[in-house]
Amino acid sequence: MKRIWGLAAVLVLGSAAPSLALLGPETSIGIRVGTGIFQSDKVFGETTDIESATVLGVTAGMRQGKLGGEISVDQISVDLKTNIKEAEVVVVPILLTVHFHPMEEEAPFDPYLGAGVGFYKNSAHASSEARKSSGISVYKVVMDDSVGFHLAVGANLKVSSVVAFVVDARYAFTSTDLTVKGFSSSVSDTLSVNGLVVTAGLKYLFPK
Repeated sequence: MKRIWGLAAVLVLGSAAPSLALLGPETSIGIRVGTGIFQSDKVFGETTDIESATVLGVTAGMRQGKLGGEISVDQISVDLKTNIKEAEVVVVPILLTVHFHPMEEEAPFDPYLGAGVGFYKNSAHASSEARKSSGISVYKVVMDDSVGFHLAVGANLKVSSVVAFVVDARYAFTSTDLTVKGFSSSVSDTLSVNGLVVTAGLKYLFPK
């Protein structure tokens, strides 16, 4: 009887081994482009708008069942404007996002909800219009790095077993110190960079 049970176990486990090998996580890489809409803020006593956003980014993700995670790096180029164009700003968010997928992995339409945290690498360059308006030849605008949080919603539309179109929208919450420098003096204020970023792109799903 023991030999029979042993043989049965070998047959069952042996036939299941290929299936178990397919149970690994779904991994992917992707690219995306998009734009953003940011709220205005009052900085140095003036209403400051964040306009003309363009977004380019790359992603790397992993999913097991209904839970997934993604690391992404974007480059967001915007203009800071009051009554003139004050500065050209580049924000590079490095984001870690957790996703919840209500549908199964095999579903061709795969919506998700997400939340995460990010480190924002910020840089600013004073515009020629701002330098001329200030009358200071060494006029500079400096933007500090920051940390923020975000909420996301999106969907993967799988056109094959390895390729998916992706639409993603996230609302980010972060703020930074903005400093204006002259010859030997500088003044700083806080700028909120809260806004909605919408992107679309392609994702490659590595075969299991």
